[in-house]
Amino acid sequence: LEAKAARMAANEKADSRREKLIQNELAWIRTNRGNKRSRDKARVARFQKLSDEEKMAERKRNGAIIIPPGRRLGNTVIEVKNLSFQHDDSDTKLIDDLSFTLFPNSVIGIVGPNG
Repeated sequence: LEAKAARMAANEKADSRREKLIQNELAWIRTNRGNKRSRDKARVARFQKLSDEEKMAERKRNGAIIIPPGRRLGNTVIEVKNLSFQHDDSDTKLIDDLSFTLFPNSVIGIVGPNG
């Protein structure tokens, strides 16, 4: 029981320290909106990381199941090769031998007649 109490006290101390740091960073961000220097960007990134850690800690305290996001496995989002499509009741192919690769943050558009 003593070890549990000591662990809980240490967790509370770490939580209060993290909360105070988040409040300080948030106050700094609110006062320095216009500056976009790399040092400022680093502080904003630090605030985001602290905020995310706080959310995770809150979920742990509430007993929620936490599934962290996986690491990126590559630069290709979707890769399609030789795609063809036609309706069952039609002789006309809507798509014939289409190949493409989508990368992160790509923007695509499909242009053509409707109906």
